[in-house]
Amino acid sequence: MNGFILLVLGSWYKYEVFTGILVSFLAGSGTVFATKKLEVGNKIAVFTAAVYMSSFWVNSWAASQMFTAWGAALMPFVVGSIISVIKQPTKMRSLVSLSLTGSLLIQTHMLSAIVTAIGLVLPLIATFLITKDRVIFLKHLMIGIALVGLLNVNVITNTGGLFLNNDLIPPFPNLNMENAATIFSTGSQTVTQLGLILSIVIFVQISASYLSKKSTSLNRLLTTSGSLILVISSQYFPWQYMADFFPVLQSFLQFPLRLTPLAVVFILMGLALSIKEEVWCDFQVGQIFLVVLMLFSINDAFRNVKRAAGYWNTSQVTTTTANVKKRTTDTNQIRDAFTSRNLAAGLELVYKNKPDYLPTKGKVLASEYASRQFYTQVGKYLNENKLKVNKSVVDGKLIVTWRSQITGKAYLPVVVYSGATVRQDGEKLELSTIKKTDVGSAIVNQHKGINEVTVEYGGKWQIVNILSIISWLLTLTYMINSKFRIQSKRPFKQI
Repeated sequence: MNGFILLVLGSWYKYEVFTGILVSFLAGSGTVFATKKLEVGNKIAVFTAAVYMSSFWVNSWAASQMFTAWGAALMPFVVGSIISVIKQPTKMRSLVSLSLTGSLLIQTHMLSAIVTAIGLVLPLIATFLITKDRVIFLKHLMIGIALVGLLNVNVITNTGGLFLNNDLIPPFPNLNMENAATIFSTGSQTVTQLGLILSIVIFVQISASYLSKKSTSLNRLLTTSGSLILVISSQYFPWQYMADFFPVLQSFLQFPLRLTPLAVVFILMGLALSIKEEVWCDFQVGQIFLVVLMLFSINDAFRNVKRAAGYWNTSQVTTTTANVKKRTTDTNQIRDAFTSRNLAAGLELVYKNKPDYLPTKGKVLASEYASRQFYTQVGKYLNENKLKVNKSVVDGKLIVTWRSQITGKAYLPVVVYSGATVRQDGEKLELSTIKKTDVGSAIVNQHKGINEVTVEYGGKWQIVNILSIISWLLTLTYMINSKFRIQSKRPFKQI
């Protein structure tokens, strides 16, 4: 989707502005969708949406291109669907809605989807325990899980194939996970600090939910789910001990703070319900409280985004300098490149040496990650490769050509995964005979004159993509038809 948006808009500058607005719109729409399931009224729905839209995690895309923001923007849709399941556990439409929204998250950001799936465990267990028709609920749940598999067969097959058939370089291991966890604070929101607004929201809602007799079981379930996730994402959780027992968490999760957006969504849903139920105050007072929180939160978000946007007109240009490389010191040239319709221009001037998920030789342990110097090798063999090559894509094939004055080894700036079809000068090469660097780039024997190497992936991957598209179309058709059936059964109002 992002690639399509970029092509339509025609420049990286327009893309960043548009997607920054889009992420906020999705987050707001999702929050309204979720609060509508609670039947709290339009005003509370909009005010709650504004609080979440202005949270740090949603605005982190506009401010610093954190892809977690896309996951944070879609999480409310999943929470809205689980609310429907809790309220109507035997309705097939509710579980299909959960499968759809969960699949949308999987297609967008896999890690956010996994975090959300973990967060749904408690609500699903509670729903199973309170429903009278447990057999029907379990039957529908199994169908929903199978549907998720069909809707995401392309992601599961393609991603699973990569991990099963290659030894991939994981994201850098965070050896101090505790410092990357969330903590309460009284200032502005940051990547690890909740800030004053959300700290107040969380303390007020948790207190109201558990201390007031007016609080409903749904309110307490939503608040409990959010509270548990928040504790796990915080510095109060023993993350260093967990990392010692499960070292994979250092690379897979990296930052416990990634769980925080889901916790905030659950707690905001509880807050909206508390205001509707007048759990701790009069309805009007609750609305005023929510409006004040909204205004302060929006102001906080405005300052954060404005500060990040300000770098564009400075000598830094980019919002971050961490691992950012520039091929020129001319900041005007960089700005012109990112605003031009030549989408390659900006990437040729500014880049990052990121080795994440490139194929390598053998498993990568956290203790040896630094010594293998993956970041340096990405620069040497890929981004800063001295071999001058021409690249083009024809019928799904990557074609690489170069002219050589000598014979011998050529280090190509091309990564080869298992399952690729590689040809050199028209002759197919066996993958087992192709030498590769520690970051998966190919090493071939070149000859004098024009050399050509083609790399192609295809075949079965096209089939699973088609199957996924068909599954989406059929499921959406079912949801639309069921919506019309529900509306047709409603009695007409007399005018």
